Amino acid sequence: MVLKILLNAGISPIIVVTYVLFLIFLTVYVKIVIVSPPRGGETCGAPTPLARGQSAGVRSLSTIEASQRLNAGGLELILDPYYITGFSDGESSFIISILKNNNYKAGYVVVPIFSIHLHIKDYLLLEQIKNYFQVGTLQIKNNKIGNRSVIYTVRSLKDITNNIIPHFENYPLLTKKRADYLLFKEVVNLMNQGKHLKIEGLKEILAYKASMNNGLNEILKKEFDITPVQRPEVNVYSTPLSTEVAVCRGAINKKWLIGFIEAEGTFICLVRKNVTHLIGFAVTLSFSLPQHSRDSGLMLKIQEFLGWGKIYERNSMVNLTITRRSEINNLINILKGELIGAKKLDFEDFVKIQEIVNKDLHKTKEGLAQIIKIKKNMNMGRDVEK
Repeated sequence: MVLKILLNAGISPIIVVTYVLFLIFLTVYVKIVIVSPPRGGETCGAPTPLARGQSAGVRSLSTIEASQRLNAGGLELILDPYYITGFSDGESSFIISILKNNNYKAGYVVVPIFSIHLHIKDYLLLEQIKNYFQVGTLQIKNNKIGNRSVIYTVRSLKDITNNIIPHFENYPLLTKKRADYLLFKEVVNLMNQGKHLKIEGLKEILAYKASMNNGLNEILKKEFDITPVQRPEVNVYSTPLSTEVAVCRGAINKKWLIGFIEAEGTFICLVRKNVTHLIGFAVTLSFSLPQHSRDSGLMLKIQEFLGWGKIYERNSMVNLTITRRSEINNLINILKGELIGAKKLDFEDFVKIQEIVNKDLHKTKEGLAQIIKIKKNMNMGRDVEK
């Protein structure tokens, strides 16, 4: 059709043929680029095999990598996939929603959900994550006390199969959340086989859901007699034997750690009265990375990766804490220019205070006053537009 239009317009046949050949070349070239497998050890040197029930789209992330460039304040931003996983290790949820619905033969509707729920101040960060995956929706929610939050949600079975699961196969979660992901993936595979549409398949799905997160609710427990499947044992952060094995197991790297810190880390400045100081106050900077004690092994691996920091365990929590001035300086060097969410603002204030401390100006009235002024706007004290 295009060829006929161009010829009728009186354009030279040579130009027309050249144009058509160019279109053919462009089509073939783009197709090759899109279906090429990921590089750089993303799948340990081999394509990720299709899981049971997965479509061909699950194979790799190559079909969405071309659109991970985002326009942020006029600057081109590329979200690193390991950053996405690190942040997801801290903030994401893998959920199987099962609700009564008589329109379905099994009497219930099954919906797989991947979600991240944050304060409204991180709307732009979630928008970037949404653009990375190229699927899902953003919803702003008002709570009872007037604060707002934003929720990124992916509910489509197709989108989860083709976009969410391939990412976490190529860039594995490192926390114990990976166990929930593996159970979630099995349910998605069952749904791709149509098992959720029949009562026996629904019971099989319920057995997986019973081992996820908080298990089955009371309604489902009364309705079904379900024996939960065994929850997977996850230890992806064991000491690797080689670089290749490290990539396969999802060993800690800088980008993953930055994403995890963006999700879970806290930058703290304490100003307390201290009579041993000439000015009467002491300034202490610290960084805190808390996690449930079930991930104490991972926290030790993070400490080993950094080469500094101390681990404290109390009740059901484990906390990696950094307080020494030299170690704070090291942490700042790692994180400079890397954080992209609202936490970046707290980090920048943290850096300003550390610069004052490094010059010993915190021992002067002027320096202390400047620190107190900066500290008031950090963390919970920061004014967020509502």
